Amino acid sequence: MSTEKVSPDPAENTRKAAAEIESELLRRLAEVKQVNAAECMGVSGSTVSRFATDDLGKFCLFLASIGYRVGPADAMMLSPERIEMLEDIAADYFNSKRAQRRKVVA
Repeated sequence: MSTEKVSPDPAENTRKAAAEIESELLRRLAEVKQVNAAECMGVSGSTVSRFATDDLGKFCLFLASIGYRVGPADAMMLSPERIEMLEDIAADYFNSKRAQRRKVVA
């Protein structure tokens, strides 16, 4: 019988979430280009590079530790409760459509 924990270590979950955040930010930085990000920030490209190399991992770990995620500026963030509500509305709609089709066929 295995003696492994059933639930993962919270610190490990935080590290995994931080790695995902860091990956997303680095991917986006590659799209935007460091020089453009630096210009928007009013700093040099080397400052952005140093931050990405030296501090981004720690910052992402901090974000993950307080339960934050990142997304594009035009992304819409929804709570699990809101998503469940929307799923219920969609299910009600599709169930009523299905019931209408059954009436027409019968």
